[in-house]
Amino acid sequence: MGNRELITEQEVIKAAVEKFGVKNQVSMAQEECAELIQAISKYLRYGTERSIIEEAIDVEIMLRQLKIMFPSDLWVIIKQEKLRKLRALIEK
Repeated sequence: MGNRELITEQEVIKAAVEKFGVKNQVSMAQEECAELIQAISKYLRYGTERSIIEEAIDVEIMLRQLKIMFPSDLWVIIKQEKLRKLRALIEK
């Protein structure tokens, strides 16, 4: 990408994977998920939602990187399976 300014979210996400590598970004995804768990725990105790939003966004960004690092049709297939299960729970 050189000196060109990163414009789109997708370009930034791809650049992060390229710069930091798969192993580092998988580790970062793990760390961000742990931080979200901690933010949820604090919310349940103190009712502060901003930290949940911040950490959820970090996890969302890491999930997009995981999809780049591990490309597969399984992302769509498994998501549909999970949504069907959720719908069945809702409809009970």
